Amino acid sequence: TPPARMIGEPLTPAGGTSLGAVAFDPSGQRLAIGKLKGGVSLEVFVYDVASLQIVRTVSQNIVLDQLNAINLDFIKKKLGATDAAPKKKPQEGVVSLAFSADGKFLAAGTRNGRIIVWNLSQEAGPTAEWQAHDGDVESVEFSADGSRLLSSRTETKQWNVSDWKPAAVAQWPSEWFAVHPDGRRVARCENGTVLMGLLGDGGTQATWHRDLRGHRVAF
Repeated sequence: TPPARMIGEPLTPAGGTSLGAVAFDPSGQRLAIGKLKGGVSLEVFVYDVASLQIVRTVSQNIVLDQLNAINLDFIKKKLGATDAAPKKKPQEGVVSLAFSADGKFLAAGTRNGRIIVWNLSQEAGPTAEWQAHDGDVESVEFSADGSRLLSSRTETKQWNVSDWKPAAVAQWPSEWFAVHPDGRRVARCENGTVLMGLLGDGGTQATWHRDLRGHRVAF
């Protein structure tokens, strides 16, 4: 039996490495912690909440050339350069995490704009991986019905869980967002302002109402 941990005692997976994101699964029985600085390797540690012991580690190695291409494209867009080159060794890491409502899928948003999804009911590697944004994927969250995955950097995008392809719905400017458990209400942050509203019919429209000043949100 593993030794009991005191409430407030820090968790330090992988020898106290820098950590970038945390998320509880809907049952409250598992806690996922993402590694922020992993070079070209992504790691997420899944803890059993009762024992606070790691029960699974999921990971993915990113091809170095792929990271260089991502960084180069980002630099060109920011500077308008045509011959820019990455100045430092590419770094990947997890900056956002989310479980699906049934606890089956775990999605990670990365420092270089990628989304990686694991099926936790299987022992295999990632189920899906794609380039979603330019730079940090600040937020990822599944819809309440499990049909879509939402992600954001400077805009919110939606992806169909059936094939992980873009959903034919509206996108909104946002840095961070949160979907209400009822699946109808959404809060998002834009330029430090929290905007709250309803997703329209089928999620194709959104009406926002200004409320509070803020930076990050969570229901």
